[in-house]
Amino acid sequence: MQIFKAAAFIFLALISTRYVLAQEFEWPLAEPEQVDVSPQMIAELTEAISQGRYGRIKSLLILRHGRLIHDDYFNGHRQNELMPLYSVTKSWGSALMGIAIRNGDLQDVSVPIEDVFRDYGYVFSSEPAKRQILVRDLLTMRHGLAWDEWSTYFTDPANPVFQMAQSADWWGYVLSRPATAAPDSVFRYSTGVANLLGGAIWSLTGQSALEYSDEFLFGPLDIDDYYLEVDLSGGPRGTGITNFQPGLTPTGHGLWLRARDMAKIGQLYLDRGAWQQRRVLASQWIESSWGSYSNVETDPQVFPENISYGYQWWTYRFPGPAGEVAVHTAIGFADQFIFVIPDLDLVVVSTADNGNFEGQDMRQAIRDIVIPGVDADFDPVQDGGL
Repeated sequence: MQIFKAAAFIFLALISTRYVLAQEFEWPLAEPEQVDVSPQMIAELTEAISQGRYGRIKSLLILRHGRLIHDDYFNGHRQNELMPLYSVTKSWGSALMGIAIRNGDLQDVSVPIEDVFRDYGYVFSSEPAKRQILVRDLLTMRHGLAWDEWSTYFTDPANPVFQMAQSADWWGYVLSRPATAAPDSVFRYSTGVANLLGGAIWSLTGQSALEYSDEFLFGPLDIDDYYLEVDLSGGPRGTGITNFQPGLTPTGHGLWLRARDMAKIGQLYLDRGAWQQRRVLASQWIESSWGSYSNVETDPQVFPENISYGYQWWTYRFPGPAGEVAVHTAIGFADQFIFVIPDLDLVVVSTADNGNFEGQDMRQAIRDIVIPGVDADFDPVQDGGL
């Protein structure tokens, strides 16, 4: 009897193990020519990377029609290595706000931030103009708060990102910045404001942004390997900030992921919020995230004609063989990129260590090499599997 029980236990354990393994996501693979991508284009791109044309690239992934056609690592980096995303983190924080709306935790983006950050009533009573700031204004970086993180390096004590990270209350520091412009009147890129998105998740749900992501984003996407560290020194992993105030997850910077998991976020957006036959984000949220709220018309001092900003996503418009191609992009310091190109049913992920590199980056590679090497004639159902 004991032998029978032991055998039955082992059998059930093996079944359970096989079931768990069966649930783990693996990218389906394809050869470039199977999805109408030029192998010569990939060869040219990898050769240019190997020659250092785009700096010290760490990883390059290319997916078409949901299939992984190229996965390469350079300069000693490896497939399962966690990469610092820097401001690509902002696009993750934006996704969490879309999930909060879909879950009913946030009514919509027109909610005043005063109604979200109720523990900071003193901020709004001391400067009533801040009562006009909406959640939308945080997402679009049109908040009106005084903030300039581009004139000095983020490791400079004069930089507001550095000052925020040294404060005991990050959210309080950002909310207390003077309101020097009307909401939705000017674009001001702000890592601090992006970190308020995590504060909103905490205030609305009682969960940190990371806990919320585990349940509603990373969980469905089978992302279970990540790390949080905010770098203020330009040094290696372990030299930054890893201890945060209660409830704070840095949603403006600080997330580390594997390149293959970055690609999952790109594919989620390419497929309009659906993942493996499961709805994670509303399709309308994807469209809103890629809207043009700041551009050459609204802020000509910041934006050239071919670039616009949405909900923590940048959009570039490049020429292609069949006309203009929109490239929706999550961007991080030192050249971390998630490129989503719906016109080509394409996702490209690239990470790098280019903090001091002044040459071309992968945006130019997308324009000059990648787009011309992909056949634009495809059917989204037949070829993309949607």
